[in-house]
Amino acid sequence: MISIVQQIKNSLQNKRFVIFTILFPVTFYIFFIKQLNYVNTEDNGMIALFSAMFGIAGSGLNTFSQKVSKEKGYFRIMDKISPYSYAHYMFDSVMAQTILNILILFFITLAGILVGSLKVTGSYLFIASLLLYFGFCYIVIGFLLGTIFNDETLASASMPIFFAFMMLNITPNIMNTMKMPDIIVTIQKFFPGFYYNEVLLNNTAEKFLQAFLVISLYIVIAGLVTIIVSKSLQVNRRQ
Repeated sequence: MISIVQQIKNSLQNKRFVIFTILFPVTFYIFFIKQLNYVNTEDNGMIALFSAMFGIAGSGLNTFSQKVSKEKGYFRIMDKISPYSYAHYMFDSVMAQTILNILILFFITLAGILVGSLKVTGSYLFIASLLLYFGFCYIVIGFLLGTIFNDETLASASMPIFFAFMMLNITPNIMNTMKMPDIIVTIQKFFPGFYYNEVLLNNTAEKFLQAFLVISLYIVIAGLVTIIVSKSLQVNRRQ
């Protein structure tokens, strides 16, 4: 079976993973610290955590979804003929992806220390833990996408998916230079990114709890949908 360590190694060898989840967010971060007028904070740590969100989301929505799509057939067969169940594969994949998210956050933080004079404070680590929890949401959504679609479809749709994510998460509360239609701003308030950005700007217990609850709701919804879809596809294959 593919171990958690091997899954991590395979991801780090994937050019798409490196571009979408490491190079792009680091570039994003450097741009923002050089152009502070684009964001509503001068805190390098908060800008780093804002940029890291893009890497973690890209990892789940793009690279992880395609990985699941490519491997699902093999592991469904192994589920029938070996002790390694599909549920075990799901668990190992989530653990591997979580470790990768920690690595993404590490690289962004390192860039911040080297380029942006970032100071790793207790507040920074506190919000970083919320970001990693937020990452579970994109891991589950990525697993759902990989379960439903084939890897060719996901490869073709990777940029539209990521741009849709950006539209929902580059919110006016953190980037006041972004002028969006009121309908888009209203839609953004139904998604966790808006509340995560509120924590970056106003690190209070109330904002943190609000973001945590919204993220938790989305993790539960995405998890339930993934289970239902997986069971439904399983039943259809037997018919």
